[in-house]
Amino acid sequence: MIRLPDKIRPDVIKEKTQRVHVTKTNSGKNKGRKIQEVLVGAFLVPVFFIIILGIVSYQKASKTIVDKYKESSISAISAESLYFNLLCETVAGKANEIIIDDNASAYYEKYYKNSKANDSFRELRQNLIYTAGSTNYI
Repeated sequence: MIRLPDKIRPDVIKEKTQRVHVTKTNSGKNKGRKIQEVLVGAFLVPVFFIIILGIVSYQKASKTIVDKYKESSISAISAESLYFNLLCETVAGKANEIIIDDNASAYYEKYYKNSKANDSFRELRQNLIYTAGSTNYI
């Protein structure tokens, strides 16, 4: 019997073909997984950076909003303080006007000296009513 070299023998050729075929199938599956991993990675990297960007943007925006709120609160309280200070000064000025008024001094002088105190009292009362009517905060 003539022996054929290994390359030509049909059983060796069949065995090598099967091995090559099996190797191709395994490498195709690995290749498919590798492509899948690359695609998933390619989509997850931008998503990861977008999440980081969102977190950083939220922190900066919240800090800015809190700072602006504090600033506007201080400004509003300062304006209210100035307004109430002005009101107090105006009321003090009106009180000084009433005290200096001739009718007030005449009322207190006449009250102790004679009976014309009622006339002075009515005039003083009328001046107080006019003052209260002309100024809303008194």
